[in-house]
Amino acid sequence: MARPVEHNWLYLDNKYIQYAHALCAALELPQLGLDEADVEAFKSVPEEFRSLLDNELHPANVVPSDLYPLKQRAQDDPHHEFAIRGAAEQGLRILGPNDHSLGSVTYSQALHEAYPGGVYYYMARPYRVWRLDGHRSEIRVRHERRYTTMPVSHTKVFPRFEGGTHYLLLSEHGFVAEVEMQVSERLIGFVERRGNVREQCEYGPGSAYSQKPLTRFFETTGVCWSFPSLTRITEQAGQKFLEAFASRFGIQERDLGVGIFSARPSPLGPEQIQGLCIYDTTAGSLRLTQRLAEHFSETLTAACESHIGDDDAELAAQLVALSEAAATLEAAAEPVVGAHSDSAEEDWSILIAPGESAILINAAGTQEVRVVDFRYTPRGVMYLLQHRKQNVAWAVPASTVQPIYGETKLVRFNLMTGERVEL
Repeated sequence: MARPVEHNWLYLDNKYIQYAHALCAALELPQLGLDEADVEAFKSVPEEFRSLLDNELHPANVVPSDLYPLKQRAQDDPHHEFAIRGAAEQGLRILGPNDHSLGSVTYSQALHEAYPGGVYYYMARPYRVWRLDGHRSEIRVRHERRYTTMPVSHTKVFPRFEGGTHYLLLSEHGFVAEVEMQVSERLIGFVERRGNVREQCEYGPGSAYSQKPLTRFFETTGVCWSFPSLTRITEQAGQKFLEAFASRFGIQERDLGVGIFSARPSPLGPEQIQGLCIYDTTAGSLRLTQRLAEHFSETLTAACESHIGDDDAELAAQLVALSEAAATLEAAAEPVVGAHSDSAEEDWSILIAPGESAILINAAGTQEVRVVDFRYTPRGVMYLLQHRKQNVAWAVPASTVQPIYGETKLVRFNLMTGERVEL
């Protein structure tokens, strides 16, 4: 109670939240006989929001492919479709016995709190999740004993160091960077504790809770760090660091995640490097980790001073070693956002090479796909994707497929001659 009052934070630059509010405003304004110029408050928000709103009121441009699924969801009732804080993600109602409402979560929160088979606590009462129905946007639960469960997931992080770095601390021994990234989360099961009994349940054909893993792929920002001389920095150490940061800056731990990344090139050069990162779990990013990059060393000190049990001496040693390595860092001279450009000459486009993995974004969400080839058609460039059934042809607009940072190989393609040049 003696601590100072925490700051209020508005996250106005998230394009998904901007577009959701633009859809709501576009429905309201005509009903009120107003135009966007009549609303004084709109002058204080980012120009991107006003452009999105103007295009909804007076359509002139195609809705970007990553925003179009929101438009499909909104239909004529966007106010009830979108959460006020994180519009890009699907909201799920949690229903108990007799359809009693037990709150709601976003899909990302469900992967951490209300996943199939997990024990979900509501008002200090435990409930077992027995069904997650994405089509109906609902999670069904039933009464359970006071067991506890923890999700088991695999996370891959793909940072975009070239052209996507917002803030950089660098030394000859390593770096810390706030950077744009893609994150792939794959929930494969959970661990349940009943007193001293520990049992792991995996999703799959034989599971009573889910026949397949739950996946999520999204773009966000986070803070990556790598010090090649440190031979062992685990995700457990990263989690302790996350807890110290969340406590120090008033952020909910569930809004952050920890993951291992592997990248080439990086701020250290063209060689392959590996490191850890703490990222914002909100699709499109709220830049929740911005202050971590700016206060990296002092947050590490707080993590080292936090309570760590005697049986975690290895964990404490990792944090101390990281703190010592970070002491040599200095801020880079200039930010490097947008320093790298994939712009092509007239008649040339930069596309995903055949045989490469990529991410498909459509109304059904996101999924990893493999590009078989591409074609220039009267409808524009189309990607041919590999379908799980060999005799099925699957073609999608190029605007709906994105490369995976640092993983997907690209080629230059001449739209007129068909010539291809590897990058």
